[in-house]
Amino acid sequence: MKGLKYILYVLLVASLVMAIYFYMATPQSVNDVRLDVLLGWAYALIAVAIVVALIFPLISIFKSGKSILKFVVGLIVVGVVVFGAYTLASPEPLATVEATPGELKLTDTVLYIAYLMVAVSVLALLGTSLVNSIKNR
Repeated sequence: MKGLKYILYVLLVASLVMAIYFYMATPQSVNDVRLDVLLGWAYALIAVAIVVALIFPLISIFKSGKSILKFVVGLIVVGVVVFGAYTLASPEPLATVEATPGELKLTDTVLYIAYLMVAVSVLALLGTSLVNSIKNR
């Protein structure tokens, strides 16, 4: 587990370096290569997160029968959330954006999922702090 901690520190430092490198750009150099570097790094981190999020549950599935059920329930919940976000998404173009209706619907879907995940994270943070404060009385 110690090795994982050091890997996370390296990723954090690399992300900070990328962010500093990006924000050093002047407003005139918006189309600079810095944006491509930052986006590439973000895509790489997302790919690593997806791979890790898929591999670790698959490894734990083989440990017990309950794990298979939890994995299937988790997949169903994710599917329902994505389907709900896709249903709510609008393909209507904005006045300043030139994109296809499919791209606009996909973008809205991802934004809705991100909003939901932020809300769930905040509620979980508040809920756990409330439960911990009640337990420690």
